Amino acid sequence: MQLTHLRHVPVVAASASRSIGVSPSARWSRLAIMLVFAALLLPRGVEQQLGTIMINPLRLILTWFGLGALFKVLSRTIRLTVTPADWLMGLHIGVIVLSAFVHGGLDEGLENAIASTIDMGLAYFVARVAVRDLASYHYFVRAALIVAAISGVFGAIEMVSGYSLIRGLFAPLFPHVPYVYLENQRLSLYRATATFPADILFGLYCMLAFGLAVNIGAKRLGMRGGVYMTCMVLSLLGLFSSLSSAPWLALTLLLCMMAYDWFLRTERNRWSLLIVGAIGVWLVLGMISNRGPVKLIVNYLTLNPESGYIRMAMLECVWALVPDYWSLGWGWGNDWPRSVEWYKWNSIDCFYAVLFVRSGVFAVFTLLGCLGYSWYRMGMTPRRFPAVSNEIKSWIMTTVAFFFAVMSVDVFGNFEIPVYAMLGAGQILMAPSFRAAGRVGVRGGSSTARLLSVGGGQP
Repeated sequence: MQLTHLRHVPVVAASASRSIGVSPSARWSRLAIMLVFAALLLPRGVEQQLGTIMINPLRLILTWFGLGALFKVLSRTIRLTVTPADWLMGLHIGVIVLSAFVHGGLDEGLENAIASTIDMGLAYFVARVAVRDLASYHYFVRAALIVAAISGVFGAIEMVSGYSLIRGLFAPLFPHVPYVYLENQRLSLYRATATFPADILFGLYCMLAFGLAVNIGAKRLGMRGGVYMTCMVLSLLGLFSSLSSAPWLALTLLLCMMAYDWFLRTERNRWSLLIVGAIGVWLVLGMISNRGPVKLIVNYLTLNPESGYIRMAMLECVWALVPDYWSLGWGWGNDWPRSVEWYKWNSIDCFYAVLFVRSGVFAVFTLLGCLGYSWYRMGMTPRRFPAVSNEIKSWIMTTVAFFFAVMSVDVFGNFEIPVYAMLGAGQILMAPSFRAAGRVGVRGGSSTARLLSVGGGQP
């Protein structure tokens, strides 16, 4: 049976799967996805101290389901085909853990290694195992969108009132919950953070959820049209309430890619033309402008050009560390060397720069390799499996927008978890994953029906 004739199979298979029931593995996958995303609605500080260890609910959930995922893979309850992207992600986490021990020893290094393993490694692994067919991927996207919509409501209240309602609900019970009243303002409004550690990260999460869902639509996600549109609007409201330029620019880039894809949908090589054209424009701007493309973006496409110039000085300081600390980075502390005398800030507002300073160039290259390989393989998939072309477009466009957005912000706190989970969940959309999933069919059905069915995992 050819996949080219099954563009509407996911919707048909959804009702069929409800009638035959959902397998235990599918229920485990849904529970893992639901609890991880639900835990994102808990603000920072919702934790309890056990001896010298702070027990974080989100990390507890990831650890529990990470062990469960490992058991299911080793017992072959769920069959997992390891791809080059998985190997690159494993190397990425391994380099980070190694650098944590090298720079921090067995004391501080162990703490950093455990935190990175859970927030990055287990988030990727749990999503990789839990999302093993198109239906579970839709469930993943739906959960991300609903959490973004709920956060958008809290964000709108914060933006207008300056009061964090969700933190106010938990502050009487947990003494470690941070500030309840917001201080940062822009455009005479408060910059909302919801349950995330920074306003820019809140906005980026809403952008990710919106981007993953926008091309898929309500039917394929198993949502009513009105509920789907409400969630999409509320996620955009959350993005706006962050009042940060990076999520806005990322959303603009996402919408431009969608428009480009629609207008040139009959052109087979449209994305190759776009990449070549973008490189050409970048080179031309570099030649005709004495400020260069980066400074032009800082001048004209940011809400606060001053913060843009501070980031450029920061990158200059980080670049100066490459010759001496390229292998495993400089370390995890805040007193890293500055080559620009007037730059005194401790934070590094660039995800790739933070990875380099902490863990060296290999931590950066392995992550970019994972993204690059995923983009390439997924880009080849729609020609053979057109039934998933909308999901692939959404994933690629969203991760490309994210790739550029995190050039101006670090990924930390609870935001790390949905980012790495998104990378893990997207691997099911690659052609090798589809072939592997199709080797074992549903009892009484074809391998294609198993792959596209709701809850059609290994029984």
